[in-house]
Formats: sequence, C-alpha cells, structure tokens
Amino acid sequence: MTVLLITGLGAVLLLYMGLKAIKRRYVSRGLLTWLGTVGLPGLLFALCASAMIGCFFGNPPYYLTLAIWPVFMLGLEPGYRLVGYAEG
Repeated sequence: MTVLLITGLGAVLLLYMGLKAIKRRYVSRGLLTWLGTVGLPGLLFALCASAMIGCFFGNPPYYLTLAIWPVFMLGLEPGYRLVGYAEG
C-alpha cells in the first residue's frame, strides 16, 4: 500500500512541477523536458498500476509495467503539448 502512495503521489508531483515549469517558461520544451514531464510520471503511474494489480491477482510479471507504460504516456502527452501553447 505504501508503494501505491509513493509512486502515485510522486508521479502527480513530477507532472505538476514539470507542467508548471513549462508554463512559466523556466525550461524549454525538448526531449529531456518531455522525459521528465511525460515519460517518468507515466512510468511511475505504470508501477502504481502494476502494484495494484499485484494486490488483487498475485505477483505480476515485470513486463506488464513496460506494456502499460505507453498507455499512461498517451494520457499525459496532450497536457504536455497544450501547456506549451497556453498564453499566460
């Protein structure tokens, strides 16, 4: 249960800080910014989902995390793209 809280809240915090930094123009949009704003939170959300699956169905294989990671990245990508176009 602690793993779920740490990974879930860590992913939300990384996502929020990354989008806020892009919005305030502290960082420029690039590959490293994308990895920190979309890739890493997506991986943490996938780890959280794998831990939740492990709670209900036993020990999940490690490749399950890698299989659902792109699904979370697809959900986070539009926010990354929209925050760069927002005026403010």
